[in-house]
Amino acid sequence: MPFSYSFHSSNKCGRHRSHSGNHDAQPALCRSDLVSGSPLVFRHSWLITSDEFFWIAQNEYVLVSNSELQTGTANTKGTEAKATVPKTNHDCKLRDLFLSFVTFVFAVGFIATISRMPQNKVAVVTGSSSGFGLLTVVELAKAGFLVVATMRDPQRRTRLDAALAAAGNNLVSQIDVRQLDITNFEKIPSAISEIVREHGRIDVLVNNAGFAVGGFAEDVLLEELRLQLETNFFGQVAVTKAVLPTMRAQRSGHVIMLSSILGLMGQPVISSYCASKHALEGWSEALRIELRSLGIKVVLVEPGAYKTDIWTRNVLVSRGSTDDSSPNKERSRSYVAGVKESKQEMADPVEVAHLITRLAQDPNPRLRYRAGRDAKIGYFMRALLPWNIWEGMVEKRTKIR
Repeated sequence: MPFSYSFHSSNKCGRHRSHSGNHDAQPALCRSDLVSGSPLVFRHSWLITSDEFFWIAQNEYVLVSNSELQTGTANTKGTEAKATVPKTNHDCKLRDLFLSFVTFVFAVGFIATISRMPQNKVAVVTGSSSGFGLLTVVELAKAGFLVVATMRDPQRRTRLDAALAAAGNNLVSQIDVRQLDITNFEKIPSAISEIVREHGRIDVLVNNAGFAVGGFAEDVLLEELRLQLETNFFGQVAVTKAVLPTMRAQRSGHVIMLSSILGLMGQPVISSYCASKHALEGWSEALRIELRSLGIKVVLVEPGAYKTDIWTRNVLVSRGSTDDSSPNKERSRSYVAGVKESKQEMADPVEVAHLITRLAQDPNPRLRYRAGRDAKIGYFMRALLPWNIWEGMVEKRTKIR
């Protein structure tokens, strides 16, 4: 049945709608009706449904049937619409041609944009020869990343190669092993530039490289403390600063810092390690705020005790602590015995690798993520208990009393 409607542009849903024309009982329409109805196709100044044409002119709507459009008999008298319905197919054909051209241009632009997108996101992981770094390389590769695995001595890559082979799926093809000593500050910028030249971008930086200096603060030599800070703090800073120009140009990127729950609380006998992680925590928190508007996310991962090399091969026992003249010699031995006992309770480090991989793919990660039951409980207890009770518990557990 022929029918026509017109709607003044000032009409909104829920308000009075002026209308005219011959009609049966029909529901009133509004802008939301145009969107929520059948699919619409834009043709210049036309909106087309399967059954009707909506002619839009000067913010007014006129609904006419297809039969009226074919014959040019659309009745718009008595309405406020200022548009007229074309009476020939010539204008429609011109509009179809114009629409096809616009669609083609947009399609070409879309294809060009897709072709410029990276096939794999690129992640750089420092300290990849063992521990969290090694496991993170494997998990990121499983997630589809192209991973640049850096280590101080590439000849120590055998454990990484074995882990990649055990994981299967030809993950080795997604790994680029490179030499990088994060304490050699002068060579870091050129190493990062070479990675960018070869792979085109850096989407994720995982600052994992580090070690621990063990010994009572009274016995640790200043050069040992300095080495601890140069590796666990200044090294992370130097690598991050080298990567930031690339991420700034991309307006995107994730910088994931392997901190520690000991970056939030002190622990006896590893005061040097705690100091380096506290420094990393403060610097990273400030950095996150500075980079927030640039699309770069800074994240701190704070593990508790896990079965890694940090307390075995990657620990440096202070020379002062092993000296026979040290007043803390016996307490040091008790502490080492306690560490060996607690190692049986330590969790599987792959938990942390899974967490890092998830964060690398999270577009809006938080600042801090604690990992491990001991880290979560310890942080909660320290905040809850009075200080004198807390320090007594730590003293007893570490067997230094």
